Amino acid sequence: MEPNVSERLIDRILNLKDETDRNYFLKKLETCQNLPVAVQQIERAITFLQDRLDEEWLTLYPFYSSAYASVKTGAKRRQTLDFFLTLLPLGSSLLALRKLRGFDKIISKLSLHSYDRLSAILEVLSAARYKIAGYDVELEPSTQKGHFCDFKVRFENEWIYFECKKENPTESKYFKRAQGYANELIDFVLLKVEDKLPLTHRIDIILHRRPQRNLLAKLVDSISKCIDAGQFNEWKGFGEMEFAVNPRELQIAPPLALSVGLGRGKADTTPKPLTQVMNIQVFFDPYGSKELQKARRLIREARDQLPHDSRSIMILESLHSQRLVKIAEEKLKKTGYENLIAILVTGNGAWLALNQRHQSFSVDFVKIAVLPNPL
Repeated sequence: MEPNVSERLIDRILNLKDETDRNYFLKKLETCQNLPVAVQQIERAITFLQDRLDEEWLTLYPFYSSAYASVKTGAKRRQTLDFFLTLLPLGSSLLALRKLRGFDKIISKLSLHSYDRLSAILEVLSAARYKIAGYDVELEPSTQKGHFCDFKVRFENEWIYFECKKENPTESKYFKRAQGYANELIDFVLLKVEDKLPLTHRIDIILHRRPQRNLLAKLVDSISKCIDAGQFNEWKGFGEMEFAVNPRELQIAPPLALSVGLGRGKADTTPKPLTQVMNIQVFFDPYGSKELQKARRLIREARDQLPHDSRSIMILESLHSQRLVKIAEEKLKKTGYENLIAILVTGNGAWLALNQRHQSFSVDFVKIAVLPNPL
């Protein structure tokens, strides 16, 4: 839940490990309406994070009515994390888990410069929900030889084991191929019209399919004419594409059900909010039918971390979560998944695939894992 902020929350980059910046941010929060929790609780979460995580987690960048951090997830990749939707729940959840055995392993996971740190966020939020609900929780329990799962929860007289996985779409060849199309389009458009684009505006393009090369020159010509005529904030259809020249302050919600966005801007020696440096954004859907094969592999990998002789629950986060549910339902019918109670799929919504072998198991207990973020 984001607060009700009528204007930009912050207007510069803040390092919350710095006392001056932290006090400035907290004073800004005091002016916000409908904060999800009290400012004092937010301050406790920030203080806890600053003592245990790297500076990148608490370096906040302006983003409309919120703020975001940018954490490294690979050699050349970073992930943006909204303060209210991710960082604040993460800090509050870590506070709830801090006294549990295995907590140091969680911090180590969050400190890795890999995509696995995003799965660790999912793990922290889910485990904290059970802890806050009053259940006994143990982090990073061992399963079979050489393996550990994310956490286990005592339900009545039984330990239920959990494994959390966040799908990494950037590893997919389909994602990379679609990303290549979008990058080519960005290069082509900027080469032709970047010099005439007003500093106050950016170009937004939606790709419904791979752009046809014979239409690119016509697309650029149409964009150029819109700029010359001052036709701003008007979406225009163009083959399998749509475009508009929009004010940079305009926030664009993901226009496709499974959209991914790419952007490009000019480097600046003075740090500025993301929306003030972006010259172009392209939204596209990189997911083909073969992409689901990777989802099957993700489920197999998660199963391998779970014990073979105890009941368990799997939590998966995916950008194409609704499609993943059907695969989860298929997997639960197969040999080797007898002890898996359910697969929870989150991302664009939340779905439950229940193993019919365990249909009498408490669904209410399972659903705790994906309740609204603990604060």
